[in-house]
Amino acid sequence: MIFHQAQAPQKNLLETKASESGVSASDLADCRAENWLLKKKLLEYEVTIENLEQLVTTIVEKQHQILSEMFYLRKENRELQSECHLQREYHSMERNALMRELHDARSSSRSRSFLLGCGSNGSKGSSNTDCEEEDISELEDEDHCENGCDSNEDQALDADENCEAPSAPSSGEHSCRTSPSSSDSESSDTDDNTSRDYKSNEDTPISNSDTD
Repeated sequence: MIFHQAQAPQKNLLETKASESGVSASDLADCRAENWLLKKKLLEYEVTIENLEQLVTTIVEKQHQILSEMFYLRKENRELQSECHLQREYHSMERNALMRELHDARSSSRSRSFLLGCGSNGSKGSSNTDCEEEDISELEDEDHCENGCDSNEDQALDADENCEAPSAPSSGEHSCRTSPSSSDSESSDTDDNTSRDYKSNEDTPISNSDTD
């Protein structure tokens, strides 16, 4: 409206100037056409400016909306992070409790297996001690036998040494050597006497029968 009001006095001025300066009608028509084109462009520019203003306003509104949504999302994100942190703590506590239960179960199973192993090892140890005691008794018996045999051998060696002593070599040796022969001769004499007596007893009834 202001532009149209400004154009009216301009037309009057142009006409007065044209009349005063003696401008031709064709030049005046060209100026009017050019003026109309400029007006049209100005209107177009005004429209574009209005459109740009509307666009800017919409952009600003969208920006404010986006910022508000962003703040809301940040707030929600913080709440979710705090909730996630609490859930992590809760899950970590549950995991620690489960790990403790598992550790206790493993320790109890190990203690039971250890006690069972100790019991079996104790029974094996008692049997091993019995075997060791038997082995020790057998070794002691063998030692006693060896000691007895050694003592007997020592006695036999002592007897041989006594028989072969140098104090009375001729008489001792003679007695030691002749003692078994004398005993043999005595036994043979007794056997001869018994056989003779037996024969004489057998001969006597025959003589008696002859006398009859």
